[in-house]
This record gives sequence, structure tokens and C-alpha cells, in this order.
Amino acid sequence: MKYLDWLIEAGFAPEHTGITEDEVAKQAEPLKEPGSSLMKQVSGIVVHHSATETGNAACFRVLHRVVNGWNDVGYHFVIGNGSLSADGEIEKGRALPFQGAHARGANEFSVGICLVGNFNQTSPSSAQMNSLGILMHRLAAEYSISREFVTVHRLVKGSHTQCPGSNLALKDILYLFDNK
Repeated sequence: MKYLDWLIEAGFAPEHTGITEDEVAKQAEPLKEPGSSLMKQVSGIVVHHSATETGNAACFRVLHRVVNGWNDVGYHFVIGNGSLSADGEIEKGRALPFQGAHARGANEFSVGICLVGNFNQTSPSSAQMNSLGILMHRLAAEYSISREFVTVHRLVKGSHTQCPGSNLALKDILYLFDNK
């Protein structure tokens, strides 16, 4: 995969940045040392969309490290849409229980899950929703996360975003949480 091409096609980087594909590709590799603080307690889940048609955990790691200047990908998990990973594939992002960089005001205690897609334009696939339900149940069991602490990015206090788009509602996410 050519990560520099993905960044350009997704509208995140100018064509002539001076950075090489080899330099960008190195940024796609998971970190051996996460470099962020440990969460004192994992007690919530925040669901996101990528707002891109394509992507995967490696692409978002490149975006967050190269473009945003972060130390790692902001999300703990990415759920593919069939573009650059399988539809419904759950990919690991930032290692748990290290703090993510996905929703200011909630990073200190929440797991960030990103579904690939722009859900202002399309809806998540049934495979993505099925995987989201499975992942949330696994996290709820492991960390004793209750329903009240499952939300979407736009509802995090202080957020100014439409994430995860108009076609992915909290009620649908809570339905999965309650019924998987």
C-alpha cells in the first residue's frame, strides 16, 4: 500500500510535501512503546467514523502521526469497510489501556472505536455493525463498561463535530450493546 498516495487521495496532504513514501510507510507500523499515559480506569466507549471512504488502522496511524503530529493512532480499534481491510474486520490501533487521542474530554477513560466510512454519506455495513456489537461486548466484559458510558463522538461534552455522521445513531449502537 502506498500511504502517501492514500493521504493525498483522502485530502490530508499536499502532493509535494518533501516526505518520501518510505518515510511515511515507517509511520504505519504499530509502536513498540505506546508513548502515552495509562488510563486510570477504562470505563467508557466512544464510537467514531473515519469520515473517509477508505482506510484502515495503518492509514489512520500514518494520518495521525505524519499529519497531526501525534505519537500514535488516536483510536484503539478500527473496523474495516472492505476498502483496505475486510468488511467488519476489527484491527487493533493504540494499545489498551493507554489513553487514546480520539475525543478530547473522554480520552482519559474511554476506548475509541472507529468505523471506516463517511456516515454522513453512507451507512455502516451490517458486517461493521456486527463487529461493533461483538467488540463492545468483549470490552464491556473485560472492563465492566456499562451502557451509560457508551456514546458517540458528537455527544462528548465540548465536542464540535458531526462524528460519527447522520447515518449512525447512538440508539443503534446501544441496541447492539444491549442485544449482542
